[in-house]
Amino acid sequence: MTRLLPLLIAASLICSSCVYFNTYYNAEKYFKLARNKQINRMKSAGDSAAVVTKDEEETYNKSIEKCSKVLKLYPQDRKYNAKSTLLLAEIFYYMGRYPESIRKCNEFLSNYPEEKGGGQALYIKGMCCFKQEEYDKSVSEFEAVIQKTRSPSLKTRSQYMLAEIALLKGSSFQAIDRLKKMEGGGAVFQSLINFKMGNLLFLQKQYMEAYGYFIKVEKGRFNRTLPELSMPENLKYEADILAGRCLKEAGEYKRAIAHFRSLLDNDAYFRHFGEIYLRLAQSLAALGELKEAEKIYLKINQDYPRTAVSAAACYQLGLLNESTLQNIAEAFSWYKKATVEFANCEEAALAKKRYDSLKSIFFLQADPDSLLSRDTTLTKADSALIDSIRKMGPAARHFRVAEVFLFELTLADSAMAQYRAIARLLPPTDSADTVGYDESHQKALFAMAWIMDNLKNDSARSDTLYRAIIDSFPATEYAKAAQAALGERVTLMTRRDSVTGRFLRAESLYTYSNDVRGAVKGMAAFYTECPSDTLAPKALIIAGWLSEDRLADTADAAMYYTVLHEKFSETEYGKFARRKLEGRKKELEEIFVDKPGQGAEGTVLDEKTAQKISTLSVNTEEASDEGSWVNLKEMKAVAGKLEGPLRSKEVVDQEVLPAVESIDEIYIDMIEESLSEEGELYVDVVIKKNGEIAKVRFDKDKSTLSDKPMLQEIEKILYGMVFEENAPDDITLQLHLTFENKNKEKKSADEE
Repeated sequence: MTRLLPLLIAASLICSSCVYFNTYYNAEKYFKLARNKQINRMKSAGDSAAVVTKDEEETYNKSIEKCSKVLKLYPQDRKYNAKSTLLLAEIFYYMGRYPESIRKCNEFLSNYPEEKGGGQALYIKGMCCFKQEEYDKSVSEFEAVIQKTRSPSLKTRSQYMLAEIALLKGSSFQAIDRLKKMEGGGAVFQSLINFKMGNLLFLQKQYMEAYGYFIKVEKGRFNRTLPELSMPENLKYEADILAGRCLKEAGEYKRAIAHFRSLLDNDAYFRHFGEIYLRLAQSLAALGELKEAEKIYLKINQDYPRTAVSAAACYQLGLLNESTLQNIAEAFSWYKKATVEFANCEEAALAKKRYDSLKSIFFLQADPDSLLSRDTTLTKADSALIDSIRKMGPAARHFRVAEVFLFELTLADSAMAQYRAIARLLPPTDSADTVGYDESHQKALFAMAWIMDNLKNDSARSDTLYRAIIDSFPATEYAKAAQAALGERVTLMTRRDSVTGRFLRAESLYTYSNDVRGAVKGMAAFYTECPSDTLAPKALIIAGWLSEDRLADTADAAMYYTVLHEKFSETEYGKFARRKLEGRKKELEEIFVDKPGQGAEGTVLDEKTAQKISTLSVNTEEASDEGSWVNLKEMKAVAGKLEGPLRSKEVVDQEVLPAVESIDEIYIDMIEESLSEEGELYVDVVIKKNGEIAKVRFDKDKSTLSDKPMLQEIEKILYGMVFEENAPDDITLQLHLTFENKNKEKKSADEE
């Protein structure tokens, strides 16, 4: 019995090991089964949009159940716990549960650093971040794989993904650089890399280098590793087609023709013969073998009806007849056929555009009345176009035809013919149309110069045309553009430039020189000289605003606002002026007195004026939402420098205090009459020293004379004003009383 005990213990351990080994084995079995289902679905493209189907999910869940059992029941076995954790990370990745996958990867890397699979965990993390479009995190993980793992396959795949990320970030050259450094991964993976490299170089128009990569692509099977490396079965065919296109784009037409003919000898490509014939015909046309190309296009149209390649062949026949054979009617017919042959393809859409463009040219060059009378197949859109053409003059028709040729059909020579026709038009006998004739002549000359300069690369002829514009039409936008096109400094000015310059000079008097009065005079002069210009209302509002806000000259402000309202009432400026004018009371002018000190206690207010202010809010019909303001005190500092707190205190005590007390008296009267419930009373303190302006607003409901916050703030501002030696020392102090009436708003709300 004693000798049997060790055997029993060993047998028990072996059985225990077999249990969790079998559990993990079943987890792997279900994982492979689910993954094979997923790959086969993706390969057949039956439901490739779904990350995982219901059937696949159920099989994956069985694997998850087995892995979880290993982790829960056998925590002592680190080897199979590590394997189960990593397998769970992989399962969650393929199921699209990326946060859970990342969490399992982190658990594996933290808890089992000694186990194999660290590189795989980092790679899965990188792929999860990539799928979640967290590209910076993904880059970190893939770079960690390259640095830490010994697996050539994982290193290569990580390099490939780094190239993909570089491409997504718009760095084609970085992607090419990474792909060039990649090695290993097997023949299938190398074919995928070569195909990707070829595509990138093709987009960079490095055709022969791209060709070298495309011809290295080998026929391979669907890759059963990770989805990002999956390879379609027609990869070799696509590479062969692109190799031929590289030869054609590089001007190697004979080699391209031979290449495409060789593809027709490959029976494996039988179902792609339509596209191969199309590429062959394009190469023949590029070589100048137009008859042979036309013959093949017609064969495609006959042998592959109602297909994308048939629509492409019709489109190419249209181009051939339009540009080379000069048979516009035949081209028109082929474009129309392309649109009905296979509408849902790129060539059909291109054919539709050229068909519409040629039709518009035909209408523009025909007699509109004869078109409407003889053609019974016109659509409503056609009839509307013909009606609009009837209203066009000869120059306008030529311009429209030229634009269609140039911008829609890219036929520069045909466009040039139209512009020449405009330049040859005789000037009108009616002098009223001379301006329009001149503008058409300028535009046509400039268009011809632009074509010569940018499309024909004929600088001699373009320079001659630019000079003709400058000499014949110097004070125009076209002359300025001609100077710029010649690389010269633009010195010519149009009337618009002169007017705008005059306005900006007046504006700069305030913005740069702080000459407020000069700016007001400049804006007034601008309006007088240019009363119908688009800048005229802006000049008036600036003059009014500066007069009101900076000069406290309400009379001038009212004058400018009145003119603005009368002349430009429908503009936003005019509406603003109206609101300003409605805010001024009829008696407002009487509030002002000529000299300071005539009012009670040395202020500008007398008892009569104070009474008027206190009763302003009684008549709600006259009240303003924007408030009314009145200048209560205007003064200057005593001659000499303003220095130190003593002088500041003198100003406050002798000059400011009486004005503030007068305001307080009015406010107290309002409270007694319960007028304050109808609105809010504010006092704006404006202190001006030379160019400096300090503004403070006080809500009288919160700031009364008892705690003297207003006086303290004014004193604080005065303390901070320091005059430089020999500088002017004038200070202007203004107190504005504003009553914002709420009763009017309340009344309007009640009426609604």
